[in-house]
Amino acid sequence: MQESALDKLSLGVYAIGAKAGGRENFMTAAWLTQAESEPVCLLVSLSRGHYTTELIDESGMFSVSVFSDEQFEDAHACGFVSGREKDKLALIPHIYGKKGLPLVEGAAAHFECEVIARHELEESVLFTGKVVSSAFDKDINPLTYNSHDFFD
Repeated sequence: MQESALDKLSLGVYAIGAKAGGRENFMTAAWLTQAESEPVCLLVSLSRGHYTTELIDESGMFSVSVFSDEQFEDAHACGFVSGREKDKLALIPHIYGKKGLPLVEGAAAHFECEVIARHELEESVLFTGKVVSSAFDKDINPLTYNSHDFFD
């Protein structure tokens, strides 16, 4: 990937979790932002073909775990294996939130969201989720995204 102005956007590194029909998954994502403050809503962009997208469509819910600056290996492992082929929750230490969604253990923050809007783009789906549960640890710093860490 050539370096571009987009590589200079400040982004975090997140695990998007989903659970539906007895199946569950994490995927690493960087395209996430707060979309509204009352009610608090998050907006995440996921590829249409991702297994997690399928699970979110089925359940209408997703979780967000903000990886800590000490969880680079977990973020990397979670992003380079397909959940269709491997149980990523077996690779990543995790807990479950109030709504039963998987969350990365030791993350800087957690959110559980109910999907309130879905918008299709050319290659991606934008999910807007109303935050229904959240927690954070003020002593844990978030991991920041650098495309060179995740793409060659």
